[in-house]
Amino acid sequence: NIQTCSVGKKEPEVESTPAGSLTPVPTRQTTQQPLTQEQDHTDQPSAPTTTVNSIPVQTTLQAPKPVCKTKWFSRDSPSATGDYELLYYIRKEYPGAVCHRPSAIEVQTIHGVPALQTGQKFAWNDPVNGFACINAEQGKRAFCYDYKVRFTCPDSFCSGVDEKDGVVKKGSP
Repeated sequence: NIQTCSVGKKEPEVESTPAGSLTPVPTRQTTQQPLTQEQDHTDQPSAPTTTVNSIPVQTTLQAPKPVCKTKWFSRDSPSATGDYELLYYIRKEYPGAVCHRPSAIEVQTIHGVPALQTGQKFAWNDPVNGFACINAEQGKRAFCYDYKVRFTCPDSFCSGVDEKDGVVKKGSP
């Protein structure tokens, strides 16, 4: 919702300066432009216009920048030594599925719990190496959970079509 408000008086407000002189303070008005017939059927509200000293300024509302993320990968299951979702092996098993230089990695258990909320320790958790959880580093009686990873890539890597939030498992097409 965009609200319309007007602030100001017929005469400019004044404020004292340290030297005791009076300085005019510009008035400010914000109004919402009415929708035209053509804008009527869009999802975008009209942008508010701000007027400072009678000079209109158009404010543009921008949609959030899209983020390019790969599908989820869970190529390894916890074994006697741990769970390894290393970028080298993901690229080897799924050629072309991850960009050349991912900027971020997201890690969750296969049940959707973010890795950093599990309390487990990780040998790697970065976009250069991937992810590794080693059982021996988890303390007594602790084993690594089964994790899945996905990477953030440049927008140019994505096709521009939203992909399903599926998990790519070893052996899946």
